Amino acid sequence: MKKIFWYFSTTLILNWLLINNLIASDSIILSQDMTQSKINKDLKLCEKFIKSKPHLKELRDKKMFSVSTETVYSKHIIKIDNILTPEVAIELYLELKNIFPNAFILQDKIINNRYKTTENRNTKVNTDEQLLWFAIFSLAIVGILALFSSSVQIKKILIRHQLMQDKQKKIEGFLANIGENIYSLSKKNIGYKGGSSKETEKSSAKGIIEKKLFSTTRVMIHFLRIKAKRIKIIKEEFNLNNVLNGVLGLLSHRFEGSNIELIFEIDNDIPKKIIGDPLHLSEVLTEVLQNALEYTENGEVKLHISLNSRNSLKFTIIDTGIGITDRQLETLFIPTYTSNDEYKGLGLFVAKELSLLMGGELKIIKSDENGTIFDCTIPFTLVENSRDDYRLPENISKNKKILIYEHNESSAFAIKKMFEYFNFKVDIVSPQKFNSNNINLASYDILLVDINKLDKSHIANIRDIRKQNDLKIVHLSNVFSTKRFIAHDYIDDWIEKPINQERIYELLISLFNDDDTSIDNLLPKKLKVITPDNLVEMDNISTNNFINFKGRNILIVEDNIIDQKVMYSILTKVGINITIANHGEEALEYLDANNKYDLILMDISMPIMDGYETITKIRNQSKFDNIPIISLTSLALDNDINKIFRVGSNGYLRKPLKIGYLYSTLKEFLIEDSTASPSPKKLKPKAKKYSGIDGLDVEKGIKHSNGSEELYKEVLDEFVSAYESSGDSLALWVSESRYEHVKRLCLDMKGLTSTIGAYKMFELVDTMHKQFLYNNVHLIPKFVDSYKKELNDLLDTIRKYMEEE
Repeated sequence: MKKIFWYFSTTLILNWLLINNLIASDSIILSQDMTQSKINKDLKLCEKFIKSKPHLKELRDKKMFSVSTETVYSKHIIKIDNILTPEVAIELYLELKNIFPNAFILQDKIINNRYKTTENRNTKVNTDEQLLWFAIFSLAIVGILALFSSSVQIKKILIRHQLMQDKQKKIEGFLANIGENIYSLSKKNIGYKGGSSKETEKSSAKGIIEKKLFSTTRVMIHFLRIKAKRIKIIKEEFNLNNVLNGVLGLLSHRFEGSNIELIFEIDNDIPKKIIGDPLHLSEVLTEVLQNALEYTENGEVKLHISLNSRNSLKFTIIDTGIGITDRQLETLFIPTYTSNDEYKGLGLFVAKELSLLMGGELKIIKSDENGTIFDCTIPFTLVENSRDDYRLPENISKNKKILIYEHNESSAFAIKKMFEYFNFKVDIVSPQKFNSNNINLASYDILLVDINKLDKSHIANIRDIRKQNDLKIVHLSNVFSTKRFIAHDYIDDWIEKPINQERIYELLISLFNDDDTSIDNLLPKKLKVITPDNLVEMDNISTNNFINFKGRNILIVEDNIIDQKVMYSILTKVGINITIANHGEEALEYLDANNKYDLILMDISMPIMDGYETITKIRNQSKFDNIPIISLTSLALDNDINKIFRVGSNGYLRKPLKIGYLYSTLKEFLIEDSTASPSPKKLKPKAKKYSGIDGLDVEKGIKHSNGSEELYKEVLDEFVSAYESSGDSLALWVSESRYEHVKRLCLDMKGLTSTIGAYKMFELVDTMHKQFLYNNVHLIPKFVDSYKKELNDLLDTIRKYMEEE
């Protein structure tokens, strides 16, 4: 009886462990057969299915699982193994179960259904029947518990799979809603044409709609590009500080007046220059920080940058906000489109996808009532010896003593760490101790303090000390503060928080270096400088107005392809000659080859050679003295703007560019063509000559793209990339009766084809979609050939149109 008892017990324990380790099993068996030909056929089906699923293909490319064949006792099998996470196992099993109904999850040791049990051959046989009944009773109890546990596990799997399906539906629905919004805005925009007794109100309303239309179209382009994995990841050397400054410039406008303390804590082993993709890193950091700031009403948001390994950086974003609920966490990275024409979750969706495309990962570490922590790890190649870029001149002593008077402890610690990089002795003083007057300020070389926190006695004491000692006073201000810095006789310089390493370096140079780097000494005397206060945004400016600068030669130095296209589209239409350089080194090559440029539009944050360095090199050559340089930047801090002028810019335009400011700037620096009509006639829309194209209403598509043919072509390009293989996907889904996927495709295509003016394709997918509404799903297979033919015709039409000049 003991032998029977141990047999039952061992078998039960084995089954218990198998059931509870279901999710973490080693393999998923897809197919088993005695013939190799059947297995080869199933293997091809499996490969085709995985390739048709972008998320499964991406998982395999990242080596999250592998597909293999094996022969076990003359039986051939196909299995999925090397599965890295439970989530991947769940996704694979539930997706592949659709085409391999007999698939099951199993550990390798029981592939052949051979349970290994252990017997104790030295055990004496006990004839007591109670032991048998006890074993049977144990079997029943453990069996019930096992079934209950299995049921719970299965429920968890199904819930997670349902969440994945819901996520996919919301992503597909997001695209359809954007298309509908573009169509709606376009109709409103057309409605504002014609005469009216309230032309001013009508013009204002039309302007608002055009801005929303342009913005929505740009969102669609970006979403399509990410959805189709068409984001090009570049690897170029860039200055990490420029990326941080650009991010800060964008956030400072969005959260102006906020009481939140934004902190950059950068480890001292982080180099100035790294090799990677600065544009997409900037976008990831902007989106995640913006999300953190939105969830934080008061308190702080900190970006901590550290080395994750020799070839990767970790960006940790910590906020002290209200936290994110469990329900919000489920849809945190899912973009949705609300009834108020707002995009929810798009930023984090973009950040996560871009992180993956750069070979990294964005994940949430924790979230509760004390705040939220995000981790973003991205691989970069570190530039050797880039630490030398912060080497101070010999005339600046290394024995400086710094005192930081700062109310926020985290901010003070981050600033201290950056000064300690230079081996300075740094102390932090609390408000209580500073107010007690027990601090010997005369023993310090620099005091960093928010001057708004000082009372009259403090200021008097500082003035007295400065009469005897060379104490430097640096005003600390918050980037979100609406208070403007006002110079005082006891203030040497100021700096805005959050601070990065390069700002500290530049501050030290400004305080202690005797070289004269004023604007007047760097900028050619004969050229004027236009500050933001002197520049006015011109009203009612269209592309036609730029004909006043016809024939001028402009060099655009810009690494962002979309910004290149926007400026190129506006300026070339009216006869302005444009040359585009992708970075500073290219710009210098063009200038050496052609010294006949009338103006340079220079982006500041670029890889290889940024705008600061490029402008400095240009201004060091007197032959370029007569060429005005206008900086293009998203930077907004006073220190950044001063640096732009200090290196030799004549003016600057803030990104994203506004056409009214661009026109005003060109008007200031270019001599207008006296032969040009002051009120030029409207240029005939280029789209009209394409009005005869079969299946594609180009004129309508351009109207939906806010009248920009360049923008319209960009939408078409993204459409082709994302949907050129959708015919094959449709055929596969129909053959497998996966009609939910077909329905989503119809919704996608309805929104997109309406936007681009593909009226024949729209009519077809609209008819297909109605079959779902009328419960005629059985008719969908009849549309597969028609869909493929219409799609191919549309793609040919688009390609011919795109090739036309």
